[in-house]
Amino acid sequence: MKSWKKRLKSELDAIVPAQPANVRCDRAKSSSANTFSRRPALWISAVAAVLVLAVALPFVLPVGQTASACVTVELNPKVAFVTEKGVVSDSVALNEDADIVLNYDRLYEKLLGLPIDEAVTLFVDYSARLGFVDMDDVATLRVSGGDGESLATVANSLNEYFQKKGVYAVVAENVTDADGLASILGESLKNFFNDTARQSPFISQRQAEGLSEQQLQSYYQSHYLYGEVKNTVRLLVSHFLDELGDIASSAIAHLEELANYISDEVFDRVGETLVQLISLVWPDASALQDLVHIPQSLQEFAQKVTDFLNVQVQMRLQFYGEMYQTVREAISDADFDAFVQNIVAQYGSANDYWQNANN
Repeated sequence: MKSWKKRLKSELDAIVPAQPANVRCDRAKSSSANTFSRRPALWISAVAAVLVLAVALPFVLPVGQTASACVTVELNPKVAFVTEKGVVSDSVALNEDADIVLNYDRLYEKLLGLPIDEAVTLFVDYSARLGFVDMDDVATLRVSGGDGESLATVANSLNEYFQKKGVYAVVAENVTDADGLASILGESLKNFFNDTARQSPFISQRQAEGLSEQQLQSYYQSHYLYGEVKNTVRLLVSHFLDELGDIASSAIAHLEELANYISDEVFDRVGETLVQLISLVWPDASALQDLVHIPQSLQEFAQKVTDFLNVQVQMRLQFYGEMYQTVREAISDADFDAFVQNIVAQYGSANDYWQNANN
């Protein structure tokens, strides 16, 4: 028997002494007497159950860290909020798009201390500023958590936001348990709560934790240098092709080819030169010059990731800022409600619509 069980038994024995051997139960007594005689045993069982739960539960999930203390938002940027009494105490990006949003104007700091409905709405607004919400189409997102009342408050805040912006939206409220949240988080709720206190809010940086210097450099080279950074340069070449053509008209055909595809080998040779050319048209691209070099430490890696996120923010503001700033007529309550009811009539529920839109 484990030591805590022994202590529990001895303490219970001290409270309720063992029945002497010479005392026997007379089964011929009335049923009411039998009921009374069993009450001490039931009371002991109840006390034991409470004590066992008190001992065991802290090892299952810390107090306050339940499904009701976590809210996730899936908009394409995918983020999780940790709450304490309905107030945000932490935000964690669950994909790299959310990294960009949380990094924008240090949003992850601004979210701390906000009521959950305000925090989610602010996150969605920043996502819209960066082009993650098509303001000329139907916005679709899902909020998940263990507290249905809290999710309803979040959904009401989001609906009001979209109405004022003149954007029709479907906000799916997904009331779920720890297992349901684990499937969204990609890890158990217990591990998630244990990790958030020491993790960066950015998944890009968290994925590099624990890597050796060689592994870190290999990861940066494959994921960033030949992945994100190269694709960013390619997109910028494509976007600014006309302007670049004025500067390097003799190379226009080659630039068009590079805009469609750049091999890793070619990017090693011309990546920095391309960044310099792009910077002549768009000075913010100059930050990419340092990103074509592989980091030598975790600290340098973290800084490069932050620099890359900043470039992504500036790119998105450049490309999508006008769409966000377009003034649209606010949608009336009646029209907005009718739209949502029509969606529910066609798909069964807002959650079914969200599932259909994301399959």
